[in-house]
Amino acid sequence: FAAFTDHSPIDEINAASKAGLGVIGKNHLLITEKYSSYIFLGEIITDAILPSLATEVGTCISCGKCMNLCPANVYGVECISAITQKKGELSEKEIEIIQSTNCAWGCDKCQEVCPHTQKAINSDTIFTKIEFFNQNLTPNITIDDIEKMSKEDFSARAYSWRGKNTIKRNLAILEGKEI
Repeated sequence: FAAFTDHSPIDEINAASKAGLGVIGKNHLLITEKYSSYIFLGEIITDAILPSLATEVGTCISCGKCMNLCPANVYGVECISAITQKKGELSEKEIEIIQSTNCAWGCDKCQEVCPHTQKAINSDTIFTKIEFFNQNLTPNITIDDIEKMSKEDFSARAYSWRGKNTIKRNLAILEGKEI
């Protein structure tokens, strides 16, 4: 067997939906009834013969709120989050998108307006009691903050997997500094 989280050889969201764990939203995220899309997906891939409980892939209620509020629609791109996570140089259009959305990393607007998320927030199940997830939060960060972080401190951040250069590039765009 082999275990994976967030980066596996299979389409995690499709597999999770087929397993009956949730439905696929218009934002391409897995939406669960209890936690909406604020979840981590993990897989154990094995050659063991196990009973299958596979179901049809479900879809969201198609209210369109996520797509209507998505800043990416204004620019004709698929996802703001993908632009902020892209390595290397960005196009002028991508730089403009980062500047206009004031987004250095990721984008949760589609999740925030989803009726499933609103239901989860109102039920008080969306906020974790696991202390690890409430530590080292960085709602505001600068290039100087990134440069001062030790390797260990930086690696404790959700965005660390992409590396310092991508984050610093995005922050430089927002801070109006040379890239």
